[in-house]
Amino acid sequence: MNDGLSAIAICTGEVLPDVGQPVVIVGGNCSVTGFDVDGEERFWTVSGDNVGALCLVDFDSDGVDEMLAGSDDFAIRVFKGEEIIHDITEKSKVILLTKITTAVFGYALSNGAYGVYSFKKKQWKSKNKDLVTAICGCDVDLFGDGQKLMIVGFQSGVIEVRKAFSGEIVHSLKVSDGEGAIAKIFYYDYRMNGSAQVVAVTSTGLIKGYSLTSKKTVDLSNDAEQKEASEK
Repeated sequence: MNDGLSAIAICTGEVLPDVGQPVVIVGGNCSVTGFDVDGEERFWTVSGDNVGALCLVDFDSDGVDEMLAGSDDFAIRVFKGEEIIHDITEKSKVILLTKITTAVFGYALSNGAYGVYSFKKKQWKSKNKDLVTAICGCDVDLFGDGQKLMIVGFQSGVIEVRKAFSGEIVHSLKVSDGEGAIAKIFYYDYRMNGSAQVVAVTSTGLIKGYSLTSKKTVDLSNDAEQKEASEK
């Protein structure tokens, strides 16, 4: 990528109807480019600055996802195809974006701020001296109150689980001392047992799995706790 590569996402053909197949979306210096399965360029558009984050949400509730691009000029731009249909201005560089539900997404900034938007409305925001290094949306109603979850990872190795609409912290834990920042968080059924788990990857390469319950977060490396969680 001549313009550099600072963000990547996968989207279906519905997002880019003229392409008609899944594409890899790559954010670079003032540009967003899409490539098909053969590596052919199928989409290109410009953004105001270096694109540091990408995600796909149905921002206008038309049944088709739009592309959100967060950039170094403090903006979150909403693209329908090549056209910008909405622009959100933040207080610092946008470094992370994640889909939580159909039109709800989380964000994180380079100044330590993070939060959640529902459509154009900011649901909540928080700011931490401990830099946010990873976020993950979870479309799961863990507490039966209609609220989904956002998982936030920090430079210190700490993970927070928050309710998406209220911002309430429901779990907090530290992955491991001396294992660096949380580099990536997934919510995925990696054990292939029909139940999704939180998977955290640190900057040193440590991978830890956690089972979320309404009462606690269970470290899946501890077989006794894992059995207890499954029984509950």
